[in-house]
Amino acid sequence: MAETDNVDESSGAAASNVRDLITTVFPHARIRKIIRADPDVNIISADAVFVVAKAAELFLEKLSWVAYETADGERRRTVQYRDLVAAVELVDEYFSLEESSGGAEKGKNATD
Repeated sequence: MAETDNVDESSGAAASNVRDLITTVFPHARIRKIIRADPDVNIISADAVFVVAKAAELFLEKLSWVAYETADGERRRTVQYRDLVAAVELVDEYFSLEESSGGAEKGKNATD
């Protein structure tokens, strides 16, 4: 009996992993609308919309995780704008975002 329970648990985890790969948190209609705002784009396939949505999701997931680790390192539970700025400065992959965050003072909220 224990073997069948283990198989059920592993197949449930596998189904969850597959579901994570084929779904996105962003609405595809909104992503399609954003892509269509580019005058150079005429036709957008459903696969292209999915890939852009998934890439944006993974990008924000990683950025927010690095920002959370920064806040956690300072023994805070709330991620602040300065944590996002620090994440951009720490990770080389976010080099292109430094222009966006570079003018902001550390500790200053984005809405101020």
